[in-house]
Amino acid sequence: MVDGFGEGVRSPSSVTEPTAGLTREEDSDVIEVVQRYARLVEPGGSGILVLNAENRVTFANAAMARMLGCAVGELSGLPVSRFIDEGWRAIAAARWRQRRLGVAETYDLKLQRRDGTELWAMVSPTPAFGEGGLYTGAACLVIDVTDRKRAEDALKESEARFRRLSESPKIYVFRYETYPANSCSYISPTVTQIIGYSPEEFYADPSLPQRLVHPEDLPTVQALRSERVQDCTLTFRMLHRDGRTVWVEQRNVSVLDSTGREIAVEGIIRDVTAQKELEVQLQRAQRLETAGKIAGQVAHDLNNLLGPFLAFPEMIKSLVPNDKRIAEYCDTMVQAAERMMDISTDLLVLGSRGNLERQPTELNQLVKEALGHLITSPDTLVVDLQLAGDLMSVNGAPSQLLRVLENLIVNAREAMQDLGTLTIRTENVYLEQPVSGYSRVEVGEYVRVIVADTGGGIPRDVRDRVFDDFFTTKRARRRGSGLGLTVVQSIIGDHKGYVALESEHGKGTAFSVYLPACQKALAQVGKAKPRGGSESLLIVDDDVLQQKVLKAILEPLGYQVRVASSGEEALGMLQDQPADLLILGMMMRSGIDGAETYRRALRIHPGQKATILSGFAETEQVAEAQSLGAIGFLRKPINLARLAVAVREELDRPC
Repeated sequence: MVDGFGEGVRSPSSVTEPTAGLTREEDSDVIEVVQRYARLVEPGGSGILVLNAENRVTFANAAMARMLGCAVGELSGLPVSRFIDEGWRAIAAARWRQRRLGVAETYDLKLQRRDGTELWAMVSPTPAFGEGGLYTGAACLVIDVTDRKRAEDALKESEARFRRLSESPKIYVFRYETYPANSCSYISPTVTQIIGYSPEEFYADPSLPQRLVHPEDLPTVQALRSERVQDCTLTFRMLHRDGRTVWVEQRNVSVLDSTGREIAVEGIIRDVTAQKELEVQLQRAQRLETAGKIAGQVAHDLNNLLGPFLAFPEMIKSLVPNDKRIAEYCDTMVQAAERMMDISTDLLVLGSRGNLERQPTELNQLVKEALGHLITSPDTLVVDLQLAGDLMSVNGAPSQLLRVLENLIVNAREAMQDLGTLTIRTENVYLEQPVSGYSRVEVGEYVRVIVADTGGGIPRDVRDRVFDDFFTTKRARRRGSGLGLTVVQSIIGDHKGYVALESEHGKGTAFSVYLPACQKALAQVGKAKPRGGSESLLIVDDDVLQQKVLKAILEPLGYQVRVASSGEEALGMLQDQPADLLILGMMMRSGIDGAETYRRALRIHPGQKATILSGFAETEQVAEAQSLGAIGFLRKPINLARLAVAVREELDRPC
């Protein structure tokens, strides 16, 4: 015979009634006792269930039927396994086997109502035995404990959430007693990962939490606590054991006793340093964008004004070739103009609008050139050059990368006050894992340049600000605008590179520049001699001074030069008379810009040649004009040699 759980059972020959194993009189007595008990417990809602040796229902009271969602008459003769959750049937079968051995124990069991919903029950079975100790069934007291189980599950989930929260490496949980005395009664172990101190140190020293708040933020934290805010969130800085600053977000609630008095503060503290660093970078980028818009316009006007100072001295020297004093004056003017160009370049870089005409570039040569541009170093300064012989090239703008190296070298010398060792090392590196520094250096193949000094190092509270625009620690009497490292960061960013910073107090500083390696061969650039011609040129620029400079340079070379102050004027002139070459300014104060001028000029004369004249290499107008076929590019301010060579090359270029 098979029972309600699918297991074989021994069946006596006398079984003819539901309560197998008992005589008719005994059976009647058992049923009467159970039913009398069922009527007694019915008002309390407890279920009564009588099972035979086959685990089939022989009796169920109304409460039991309600629990299972059935009518009383429906249960009789059904296997009890029908109402047991499938995942719990094996457990119920094991309990049944224990009952056959006479074990009576109370346990929880997951049941299933007729409609499929779950029912948790506490089952207390009492086994019955007949003649010869034969198991004949059981009478079960069944109590609905669904609400209790759900509460227990909710508590377990809550405990699990608390455990996950308290074990998170970026969060620690605390309880700080405030009455009758200040003490830390709980703090999760993850506090060590965040600020370097162990829970035991907090338990031993109640004043430690306050001492770890950054001095600048302490008044705000104290003021908030003095107001006994019931529920608040506060972001502030804490001091790590190793001295660095950690940004945290604290959320806490006050624990009150029955009189409303605060007796403790409970809460969580989350490490938000990474988030704060991103916010700082965003704010820095926004400041640079604003400064760049202003700087770009200033640089544009400055470049136009510098034109005569770079172009005319060469012309003056050619007019009076034997006057050494005039030649000396002219050279001084050019040197001053070139220094002003450096300032203009810095302003352009701040706005990410600098001339980024790139070519394969060797950094070893730029390092040597940068050292050569600086004043001869004194005997107290040792320069240690460690240049890799197999250094790969980078795709960059040599003039701007040279400026990066010069700024870093000057910065290192000033940090040491020319007393110590300046180390410059170049090397090829391949990063298989990202490197964290001032910025995150991603995986890839790079050429790395390290400029290191043996100075006093950068204080930790200053380190995060060294790349900020206009930030400087130089004394007022010393030269320095605070743009040096800002320019370094901007140029390297424009080159899709990264800057990393390492500094230790008393042991010096090292700046590492990572630039993507380039597989292209280095360009062989020679100096072309200025040559003139007889072709017709049309200069399109709305700056009258720029027109005069260009015309003064080009006409003595034999060219036929016309000027137009707007795109519309230039198009009208082309309708009347074509030009062999357009020299196009990009930015116009009114009317169409240089790119649109060239687009319309091509409709008039398909194949029209043009050279771009602009202070900015990377603008939408420049990109558009180049896409239309304007190959040449002249960056303002121009000088005689560059202008003459660029015009001749474009005129000689095959159509």
